[in-house]
Amino acid sequence: MERVSLGQIEAFVWTAKLGSVEQAARHLHLAQPSVSLRLCDLQTALGLRLLQRAGRGIRLTAEGRLVLERAQGILSEVENLHAVSEREISGLIRFGVAEGFAAVCLPPLMRALHRDLPRLQVDLVIATSAGLEQDLSDDRLDLAVLVDALGRPNLRLVPLGMQETIWAAAPSWRLPGRRPKPTDRPGRLPAGLRWS
Repeated sequence: MERVSLGQIEAFVWTAKLGSVEQAARHLHLAQPSVSLRLCDLQTALGLRLLQRAGRGIRLTAEGRLVLERAQGILSEVENLHAVSEREISGLIRFGVAEGFAAVCLPPLMRALHRDLPRLQVDLVIATSAGLEQDLSDDRLDLAVLVDALGRPNLRLVPLGMQETIWAAAPSWRLPGRRPKPTDRPGRLPAGLRWS
């Protein structure tokens, strides 16, 4: 048996639906001889006569009616493949998040995931970056947001950006120098203010 192509199936389905090769060609934006050739090749490949002339149009044979049902199913599945998009991503993802990141970013991230990927199920793990990196390396997680990752050889790290970090101490520590102001930036603290 010769190989059947999607173009042949498409030509057959549209010819059957529209009742003429000319209308099928117009619908498919093809020349009429191209559609006729596809129909001929399909019949040859299947070893069946699928269509017969009926006045100025075409009608299905008994075998053609049987093949049409399956051909429509094939085209429907092809349409389903095209319909797959980010909004249709589904299944379970094992997602790890570092504790500090989770405290600040997890609520809006989870809202966005639920909004944009409603069929995705998230198995969430909140832990230290070191523990998450080990879980990724051991294939116990699919994805993780890490802080200061070690970069194990079997993992692919993609930087998401820089996270500012500051040291803070209770007033009872009585650190020398002035207290940092909210406008002070890490790495730019005034001389005499030490964090040790």
